[in-house]
Amino acid sequence: MFKNYTENLIPTMTSPTSPSGKCSASSQGNSPHLAFDRADTRWITAVDVGGKATLSYEFPSTTVVNKYSVKYYASYVYHCIKSWTFEGSMDGNNWTILDTRKNISDWILAQDNIKEFTFTNADEYLMYRLNITETISGNFVTVGELAMFKHVPDNRTMIYHDGNYKILIQEKPLVPTVGTIVPIMTSNTAPSGEAKASSVFNTSYQAFRAFDGNNNVGWITPEQTKTGWISYEFTEPKRVVGISMISRQPTNSMGEMPRLWQVQGYDGTKWVTIYDRTIPTVFVQSVKQKFYFDNANSYKAYRLNVAEISGGLYVAIGEIEFFGVEKEATESGWNTVSNTLPVQQQFADEGMDNLEILNRKTVKIKPLPMTDVSDTIEGYGKIFSASINLKKYFDIKSIEVK
Repeated sequence: MFKNYTENLIPTMTSPTSPSGKCSASSQGNSPHLAFDRADTRWITAVDVGGKATLSYEFPSTTVVNKYSVKYYASYVYHCIKSWTFEGSMDGNNWTILDTRKNISDWILAQDNIKEFTFTNADEYLMYRLNITETISGNFVTVGELAMFKHVPDNRTMIYHDGNYKILIQEKPLVPTVGTIVPIMTSNTAPSGEAKASSVFNTSYQAFRAFDGNNNVGWITPEQTKTGWISYEFTEPKRVVGISMISRQPTNSMGEMPRLWQVQGYDGTKWVTIYDRTIPTVFVQSVKQKFYFDNANSYKAYRLNVAEISGGLYVAIGEIEFFGVEKEATESGWNTVSNTLPVQQQFADEGMDNLEILNRKTVKIKPLPMTDVSDTIEGYGKIFSASINLKKYFDIKSIEVK
């Protein structure tokens, strides 16, 4: 029987960014890393924050967290957290509430000054935080130590095959970034990269206005110019797998939006079409629409090439976002863990917890197209045959562990 949770997933932090990951807080009288240093220290806000603050840790890569513990600092028990939410995020802007606690005030009774909290979560996030909304007393906020853990199933299994202990990696789709990978632009070249356009209505509607973080102004071509392109060049090659568009704020701007369009990447000599929208696009006023596509290559510059609009006098787009790759797709296959019997912790950390994936299944696949050659004479040949001894094979229909 293995332990139910991993050790603390956060390393002993010696600074906000060392040895790995990044810890931060909305306010800091003491450095936030002191809440992750596994010592008798604490993080405290710098000023009177009304009992409200955030304390977060960003992992080097996405991970699942479904348990956390909080240690209060004995000398500051009245500044301990009382009500909060524990949240996960992929980008630091969009947070998902994973656990909610209210009116937790009996810290002084906690063993070793530590309280543990568990919740159900199977999703991976890059960063997690305590979003504190109330303290026991006083307007400062303090946390002695914050630790995070992942649940480990009680039974883990590996398959022994050809002298190696293996696990089956299941296929997972590519995960795009939640937000745009283009910075919020304040000019065509600031803060980084460069926004360009085939033409602009006037200097108030330059290309960067489609990348400035809102759809109040946007990019507009001159009147009667009903086609055109807008591009953004990164400082280094990026892989883009999605785009979003939203109309400008004026209520009569729908006719200005692209109807037929392409996403293209620049390979250094020419623009390569990555996504060709040949189905007419219908936008809804002030509603962001996202489009995802396959793209295996990284390009330094991307552009939206508008071939046709929806009836307006010019091309106008309120805001454009380009989405990158948050997590690569993985193909299913066998992965070798060890060529010697793994130790218990290896089983706990890397073993398979669901053997149903090995059960025999009926899978429907799309049939291959076939050409009718019944009226074609191809000549003469030989027919070869061979026998298969089925007694040499056996069929595994399911696996159960009892």
